[in-house]
Amino acid sequence: ALEDECGTPKASESVTKKLSEKKLNDKVPIEKNPVESSASDLDKQIRELSREKEILQAEYSKAPSTGNALLRKRREEVETRLDSIDSEMNRIKLRIRSKKIS
Repeated sequence: ALEDECGTPKASESVTKKLSEKKLNDKVPIEKNPVESSASDLDKQIRELSREKEILQAEYSKAPSTGNALLRKRREEVETRLDSIDSEMNRIKLRIRSKKIS
């Protein structure tokens, strides 16, 4: 059986890889019409992005800094997605602030 040192069952590498790929592809949709989005919609987007960011940061911290080309590519993909999440979160926060001022 596949278990870690504590006896907790762990997923196979293929399952883990599929979940990782799914996480990167499940991006939060960007609002097409930012003027009409409510504060609660923006808050929800921030929460979803924060959750995705936490998951990716955990994966990134566990990934070895050295390894084969596939591991390096995955680590690079995670870095890129984390950067785009940060950018999107900053845009949303600016929109929230501008709504409070208006």
